[in-house]
Amino acid sequence: MKKLLSMILCVILLCSVFVTSVSAATNYCDLFQSHVRSLRWSLELNGHNSVAEGQEFPTIVMMDYIKMKIMDDYVDETREYSRIPASVFETKVKKCFAVVDVNKLRSFEEEFWNSETGAMDKRKIYDEATNTYVFIAAGGVGDPSTYAISGYIKNGSKYTVYSHFIDLSDEGMEVTGVEGKDYFVYEGQKYKIYHSLKNVVETDGTDVKFHSWQQVSSVPSASEMITPSTKVEDPITSTPSNSTQTSKPTESKPVTSTPDTSKPEENTATGSESETGSDTSSAPEAEKPLVTVAKTDTAKLETEENVFPEDTVVKVEEIKETEKIDTIKVALKEVSEKFVAYEITAECKNVSVQPDGKVKATFNIPDGYDLNKVAVFYVADNGNTEKLTSSVDKDSKTVVAELSHFSTYVVAETNTVQIPEESVGTTGTIEDENTEKGGVLLWIIIAVAVIVIAGGAVAYIFFFKKKA
Repeated sequence: MKKLLSMILCVILLCSVFVTSVSAATNYCDLFQSHVRSLRWSLELNGHNSVAEGQEFPTIVMMDYIKMKIMDDYVDETREYSRIPASVFETKVKKCFAVVDVNKLRSFEEEFWNSETGAMDKRKIYDEATNTYVFIAAGGVGDPSTYAISGYIKNGSKYTVYSHFIDLSDEGMEVTGVEGKDYFVYEGQKYKIYHSLKNVVETDGTDVKFHSWQQVSSVPSASEMITPSTKVEDPITSTPSNSTQTSKPTESKPVTSTPDTSKPEENTATGSESETGSDTSSAPEAEKPLVTVAKTDTAKLETEENVFPEDTVVKVEEIKETEKIDTIKVALKEVSEKFVAYEITAECKNVSVQPDGKVKATFNIPDGYDLNKVAVFYVADNGNTEKLTSSVDKDSKTVVAELSHFSTYVVAETNTVQIPEESVGTTGTIEDENTEKGGVLLWIIIAVAVIVIAGGAVAYIFFFKKKA
């Protein structure tokens, strides 16, 4: 009997250790370090050492950063250049930078050495004829200097990442001073710190969206951050530093959006200072209230605060132009003949911007539409379409979808009955998915443990009965 009890206790102990391991959220230090290193080339080599949050990263920086990430996937057979589809390139830019002006991307001119004239010349990267971005292939040289991640703090949906600029060629050099201020221990070696960075970013587990890039004089201690050496740490519940440096990951004012009392076709997002300024990221996140940022007779856009820069004007307008409607008809010819199209835009100080978060869009369904066949589609400039996850409210005759960026959207009566969705919008963040997967694994482990224990008990009873 003692042997059986010992075996059961061992199984339970092993299962507990395994559950603890799989339930811990991902440590993103390696991911952040990879992206910070890439951005360093684009920023510093182009003469930009600091970009404040809310500002647009320089166009040349965006170009170089995205080029490095996807250029190899579109190299020509001659390997002389890469031709990247505009939809691919611009989508990637929007995923990696908080504020993007597509017009600047398409009008950007790159300097290059013209061997025929023997002088510097300029050319546009964007090729309007083929709707692609064309980059001339070029080699590069290695550099022993890099950014080494010290750690990060999670603040809501954002991460405040701290890193040190070090020179790996200094390996083995005699370094004195204060650890974390004058020198940094990287892979067991001490390196002189030339400067330190504070970056505010977001991530879906693969891509990193940059909000700011700023040099700082000091960083929080390792005990206040999730560090590369952290083995079991949950970024969702970890308690950030209470210091003034890390309690606010941003320096721009929080943004609130004007309520429904504004003009029906547009709303302006305005800023207001936090009254308390206290750090609440250590507490469980409650569902944040939504505010209306744009409203018409047939459509309404709602989102959380701080999704747009201050003084942003959001517009939702029904498309009436015959040329645009004809283009949409061609794009939807396989799925729908009846639709209403909307152009949704946001502009801040005459610069086109995109939402820094999800936007809930509620559209009225036109009379005569079969409510069982209604769906929402995104229609790209090149004619590609994407059916969004949506939910139809038959009582109010509205359809709701979550938008991650602004463009052309269509409410259509499709040719087939749509399967009702259990929830509106896309799946949650990478951490939500990790939590869900962790829960499933937990139940699987419990089930296996129960089976092992039950099997052991049955075997024990059978053995002793047979012996008797």
